[in-house]
Formats: sequence, C-alpha cells, structure tokens
Amino acid sequence: MKPASVFHYFEEICQVPRPSKREEKIIAYLKAFGEKHGLETKTDEAGNVLIKNGDSAITYRYGL
Repeated sequence: MKPASVFHYFEEICQVPRPSKREEKIIAYLKAFGEKHGLETKTDEAGNVLIKNGDSAITYRYGL
C-alpha cells in the first residue's frame, strides 16, 4: 500500500465521529470498508470489528 492511500483512509477515519460509548458510526464505517474491499468482516455483540485479509487481521475494539 502506498503512503498516499494510507493517509487517505486515515483522513476518512478521522472524520467519523466516535465519542466514548457512542461508536456506532465508526463501527459502521469499518464494516462497510471491509465489505467494500471483499475482506472477511465480523462484528461481535460487544461491537468489536475484525477485518481479515488472509492471515492478517485488524481489530477495532469498542470503547477503547
């Protein structure tokens, strides 16, 4: 991944409101991102989002 594309996604994430205990919008963004890019995307009952690309994974934990 080129640095410009990383910064693009970083800027998008920074624009998503995500106050403590009200993180529904960032969870929705991450789920949509994973699905749009054909990545295995899971969310558990606590709101944790796991995005997998083969053996690599990114996890967003609700409330952290």
